[in-house]
Amino acid sequence: MTPPAVLLYDWNNTLVDGWAPITAALNAAFTVFEMPRWAAEDARARPPAASR
Repeated sequence: MTPPAVLLYDWNNTLVDGWAPITAALNAAFTVFEMPRWAAEDARARPPAASR
């Protein structure tokens, strides 16, 4: 496998909408801890303080 020539981080969603995988990851964790799942709108509106 050839390594990538460039690695791009888009932390603020200006290039790629990353909320779908973020929401899926949050909901996977919430399911393990038997917490209510979030809709995509919830994930956008209530990101953890560490991600701001």
